[in-house]
Amino acid sequence: MNRQNATPVTRLNTLVVAALTLGSLGSVAGAQVDGSIVQPQSASTSYHVFTNASNLVNMSGLSAPYVSGETDFDTYVPATTGNYVNSSVLLCNTNGQNQPNGVVELGGTITLDLGAAMPIDSLAMWSVGGGGAAQAITAFDLYADDDADYANGTTGLLGSYTPATVGSGQTASFDALETRFLHVVVTGYGGDHDFLRVGEFAVRYADPACPADLDGNGVLNLDDINAFASAFTTGDLLADIDGNGVLNLDDVNLFAAAFIAGCG
Repeated sequence: MNRQNATPVTRLNTLVVAALTLGSLGSVAGAQVDGSIVQPQSASTSYHVFTNASNLVNMSGLSAPYVSGETDFDTYVPATTGNYVNSSVLLCNTNGQNQPNGVVELGGTITLDLGAAMPIDSLAMWSVGGGGAAQAITAFDLYADDDADYANGTTGLLGSYTPATVGSGQTASFDALETRFLHVVVTGYGGDHDFLRVGEFAVRYADPACPADLDGNGVLNLDDINAFASAFTTGDLLADIDGNGVLNLDDVNLFAAAFIAGCG
């Protein structure tokens, strides 16, 4: 075959096959394992923060660390407790002052940025702090969003939750969806103190059942490679395997990894 006369689809097919041959599964940077716990990239809040808001996501408030994208969420969360002596985030009302009657303003938000849109189906939280249940979040609404602004009307309610006031991790599950931002809206707390004391948040990665099965027939074969190559070369986001809205070599590697991993 004359390489110069090869069509873009043919050339990309060659690249995909080469990636498959090299076994690119081990070379995909940032690929997440289905069912793994994923660390948000950052956190912010509408409340006044007495300590660093990064402590909401940096594992400093946990009794044991995890490997983001690898550690099993369902095993880790209930087995891990909050380490709240120095690392928990104390939140007071939005004006930065304690309420004189010990009531924290409800309706405040904690926003988690996952760094990129990804498929998730659960939120983990460690809520009970050094003040015990009296300073814990006892109820919240959870929203998905495509940006960090809770107030601009682009949110979607995932559910309302009443976590137990215990030291171990609690899970808020919802139907799987792809999102980058989550908003935790506080609707209830222990009520005996001027503060909320919050530990950590993380999410559960929910990998699509078979992302390389682009024709949806439940079988991985050359048709899927051709479909990926055609979509990639025409700019069709069917080939956007990592879901970031950009087609690049990461999508080729991720498609190859998914193809190698197979369905089921």
